[in-house]
Amino acid sequence: MPITRAVMPSLLTEEQKEIFGDSYAKYPKQYQQFFDTETSDSEVELYREVGGLGLHIKKAEGSNISLDTPNEGPQTIISNIAYALGYRITHEMIADGKYKKALANALELGTSAGETEETVVINRLNTAFSTASADLLANGQALCSTAQPLSGSGDTVQNRPTTGSSLSEASLIVDMNNIASLKSPRGRKIMVKGDMLIVPQSKDVQAQKLMKQELQVGTANNDINPFGRAQGRLPKGYVVSQFITNDNYYFIRTNVKGLVFQSREKARIMEDLLQRSMQKEVVSYMRFGVGCYDFRSIYGNPGS
Repeated sequence: MPITRAVMPSLLTEEQKEIFGDSYAKYPKQYQQFFDTETSDSEVELYREVGGLGLHIKKAEGSNISLDTPNEGPQTIISNIAYALGYRITHEMIADGKYKKALANALELGTSAGETEETVVINRLNTAFSTASADLLANGQALCSTAQPLSGSGDTVQNRPTTGSSLSEASLIVDMNNIASLKSPRGRKIMVKGDMLIVPQSKDVQAQKLMKQELQVGTANNDINPFGRAQGRLPKGYVVSQFITNDNYYFIRTNVKGLVFQSREKARIMEDLLQRSMQKEVVSYMRFGVGCYDFRSIYGNPGS
């Protein structure tokens, strides 16, 4: 259905005191702070895990050196999905409208595209603890799980606590210890560290207290706060995402790559004039994929 003068008659007269609802402030692209951005030139992109070699083995004098072979782990497939929206508007509506700026703001497809992108990307965190088949990693586990398999050793590690807990200094200490215990596909020790805390809007104040105070929060103790110092345990601070839908969740982005926003075609707006009907058609189109090929890149706590 095209936008005609009958659809939005209030924009045709100058008797309106105020036209509102079309130009609220918009959130910036928050996901870019903690998702790795990759470019893509295909319908899908493949990410393959390859385990390294194991530890050296004792060699007796005169005996042969033991040989080892790297293992091949699961393959992650991230598909690029198209998202689009458009509208048609009659020539008469454009020509006769008295509030052209309000109409232009209401029909701003770029704003819709940006919010769509943020919603889709952050939804990968909203489903981080889901065991639905569509939400599982290539290894068959949830994005954040207590039993992430190591493809080259048969052992498991966890990128979430065994029992969820509310955001606090004590819970962050447990989380950081679990992060430090993550291992390579062959079960070797690797340097995994927490970089950034990601919280929903409801935890903004609590996160600020934890990340901005040099001494312990909420006590009379003179002990240092390990997370609130210039060289603290989360050096990139914290970010609030209003698109995380569960108020109990929070996440820690680690120094490992793997949480991916895959850009295939950036959002673009195209216009066309339908001369026979004197209508302008405007469409917005973009393609991208979202996924995770290495669970070590993100740690999640479902809260309590």
